[in-house]
Amino acid sequence: MEDKQLEIKLKIEDVMEDLPLLNTEGLGLNFHRGETLEEQAVELEKRREKLLESTDAFEKTVEWLKQIKKIKSLNRNSSSYGIKHFVEKDTGYITNGVFIAAAIHSGFEHKSCRPSSINAFFNMSERSFAEISKRREGNVRRFP
Repeated sequence: MEDKQLEIKLKIEDVMEDLPLLNTEGLGLNFHRGETLEEQAVELEKRREKLLESTDAFEKTVEWLKQIKKIKSLNRNSSSYGIKHFVEKDTGYITNGVFIAAAIHSGFEHKSCRPSSINAFFNMSERSFAEISKRREGNVRRFP
């Protein structure tokens, strides 16, 4: 593994240490009825490993997030899932978990949208999203 990829993987791992359920889906998994606890644990571990391997997407997302200003309170207008779709217009496909890991690594505060939700709210400026939309589409306001 290249040194740079190893370095990025360690950054992802650092975020994951504090969030034991963080995986490609987000802050947990949407479990299916009838799955045993063992099956759920295996699936969670697979998706956590896949998140650790998402070094390119993580790096692109961290770079993209540099244009987003931090605000004092959580922005409850846009969840991680909505924002990730907004980001994808510039970076290509990323998972919800990659977005969450990159945002936390970038110093954004987060909170689960609701208990057991896979999505999170962040202290991200709505104005930053508006400015990006303006640049993309010429004065059209679209928020994630």
